[in-house]
Amino acid sequence: MVQMTLETQRERKRRLHRERNCRYSRRHPDREKARHRRDTVKRRKLMIQLKVNGCAICGYDKCMGGLEFHHVNSEDKNAGIGVMMLGLCGYLTEEVVDELNKCILLCANCHAEIEQMEQGY
Repeated sequence: MVQMTLETQRERKRRLHRERNCRYSRRHPDREKARHRRDTVKRRKLMIQLKVNGCAICGYDKCMGGLEFHHVNSEDKNAGIGVMMLGLCGYLTEEVVDELNKCILLCANCHAEIEQMEQGY
C-alpha cells in the first residue's frame, strides 16, 4: 500500500471539502448566501484588525468598506486578498496571514492613486 504524502492528503481533503460544500450550496441556496455574507464580514473584520490603524497614508478609518489591501510588492503576490476572503479556495489561516503581511491597508482613494502611479499614469 502506497502511503499518501502530506501534501496529497491536504489536496484530497480540500477537494472533498469543496465537493461537500458545493452539494450543500445547491440544496440550500438561501442559507448559503446568508452564511457567505456573515463569513465575509467576519473575515474582513479579522483582516482589518491585523492592520489596525486605518489607511497607511491618510489614516482614514470611518467606513470598513472604504478600506482595501494593497500588495507592497506585486511580484510576491500569491493570491488576491479578495479571493482569500471569499474562502472559496480552501486557504488556511496561516496562508491568509502570510499574504496579509505582504500588504498595507489603504483607503480606496489612496489605493487608486498608488495603483496609477505604479502603472505610470
